[in-house]
Amino acid sequence: MDCMSCVISQCPPGWLANGRSCYIVRRTGLTWREAQLSCRHLAAGSHLADLKTSENQFFIFSHLLSQNNLLLLWTGLNDKQTKTF
Repeated sequence: MDCMSCVISQCPPGWLANGRSCYIVRRTGLTWREAQLSCRHLAAGSHLADLKTSENQFFIFSHLLSQNNLLLLWTGLNDKQTKTF
C-alpha cells in the first residue's frame, strides 16, 4: 500500500519526502477500500497516492526498485463513477 500526505513541512518518521509530499510504502495485503481507510488514519490529510505527474511516478517506482520491492500497490485511482442529476 502506498500512502501520501500532501503539503506538510516535514514528513513523519519513516516516510519519504518528495517535494511538498510525503510517501510511505507499507507491505500489507489489503483491499483498495481497506488501504484507503488505513492511509487516512496514518497522518492528518493522508490518502492513497495520486501519481499524476511523471516525476511522482518516477520517485515512487525508483524507490520500490531500489528496495527490491516489486509489488502491487494501490493508488488513489478507482473505477467509481460519480453520478449527478
